[in-house]
Amino acid sequence: MVITEYTEPIGTAGDQEAPSVVIPEYTEPIGTAGEQEAPSVVITEYTEPIGTAGEQEAPSVVIPEYTDPIGTAGDQKAPSVVIPEYTEPIGTAGDQEAPSVVIPKYTEPIGTAGDQEAPSVVIPEYTGPIGTAGDQEAPSVIIPEYTESIGTAGDQEAPSVVIPEYTEPIGTAGDQEAPSVVIPEYTEPIGTAGDQEAPSITLPEFKLKVMKDKTTRAQVISGTTELEGASYLDSQKVENKELLGKIYDAYALQLKDKDGKLVQPKGAVLVRLPVSGAVQELYQLTPTKDLKSQEFTIRDGYLEFIALDLNTYAIVYKTEGSTIKPIPVHMEERNLETTKPLVESNDVNDKASTNEKQLPATGEQTSPLLFMASLSLALSAAFLLKGKKD
Repeated sequence: MVITEYTEPIGTAGDQEAPSVVIPEYTEPIGTAGEQEAPSVVITEYTEPIGTAGEQEAPSVVIPEYTDPIGTAGDQKAPSVVIPEYTEPIGTAGDQEAPSVVIPKYTEPIGTAGDQEAPSVVIPEYTGPIGTAGDQEAPSVIIPEYTESIGTAGDQEAPSVVIPEYTEPIGTAGDQEAPSVVIPEYTEPIGTAGDQEAPSITLPEFKLKVMKDKTTRAQVISGTTELEGASYLDSQKVENKELLGKIYDAYALQLKDKDGKLVQPKGAVLVRLPVSGAVQELYQLTPTKDLKSQEFTIRDGYLEFIALDLNTYAIVYKTEGSTIKPIPVHMEERNLETTKPLVESNDVNDKASTNEKQLPATGEQTSPLLFMASLSLALSAAFLLKGKKD
């Protein structure tokens, strides 16, 4: 007897509840006969929206992370999971702050297997501009100086660092003062390595040149470089109306070459003029006919002073009622044993001595005494130049 399935609605009477039919889930194995394949049940994925009624919350599905190992059978390769990088913008709603992702720095060692080379990470230098917003200060990067020793392996040569000299101008802003670089003088000994020869410093020899005028006995002394081109000294006694009523000797001094043309010294010179009495003052006659006072010192019957160029000079002598010009202190403090004149003179005939210490009229001599005198001359010239600048 076969009972057909009833598919019509089942009615109820009055308030009678509708009948319900519950079919329990079948959990026993499903058998097959012979070579019949095992049945398979495929449940298709539900992709339609899941509706809610009223204020019912939307259902959520949470799939717990699978942390157990994934097994493989036979020669089957281990599965790999690749998660593609998300490159789309991440949006925010309302006043929600933009999300930030902080990846902690990996500080553990990176292992290699077998002969595999150690991995290297090269970060390219960023050369683009770094922008700021509003009143934000420009960022500054300070790299501390590396002061540790740099090691080498085996026969590897020690590294050398060459910093090229900066020759461009250094700019300043506003009222900022220009930077100054002061390099202190190196006074320590200079060492050498192995068979390297010790360094030597050679100073060029300084040669003096003495020029005299036999008539007036005026002298001009300096180095051969400063008196280069000069063949003789032309000295003449002149008169000056500005000194009318005074006792004086005025000398017009000129250096001339072999053709008689005027030559000016190329540096400081020592001028020596003979005196015939107690000197009150020394004046330089300027091209504007003014009298300019000049520092001097007296030694062995000669008045000495330093000049950068040659002009007309007037020696004013002391008269009754006048006072003698005091000699500067720095001129008086000298060792008596070393205050010999630069040119030896003979007090009998007022002519240049003919002994071995005498310098010829246009000759050259390089004795130690003259070298010390030339050094004193150079120092005096330096003070004179400084005084002129001030």
